[in-house]
Amino acid sequence: MTDTVLTVQDMIKAASQGSPSGFEDAFNSMLMPKIAAALDAKRTEVAQNYFEPQQADTEVEDQDENTENNTGSSEETSASHEG
Repeated sequence: MTDTVLTVQDMIKAASQGSPSGFEDAFNSMLMPKIAAALDAKRTEVAQNYFEPQQADTEVEDQDENTENNTGSSEETSASHEG
């Protein structure tokens, strides 16, 4: 594959000429920068959270407890209005 970034027009041209390899090259050329950027962003995210795995687990547990507490209090409130 070349270092030249191909365009959608190149993909269409390759498809209309019956060139599967040309279509594939254009497709890959357009997607590679987006894939590389997404991978870099994910690498950065993982690197930032690498030494703090317990903090993420604690936040999820806190959210679960808050959800359970909110659900229980609303059920109690509705039960008291029915009685």
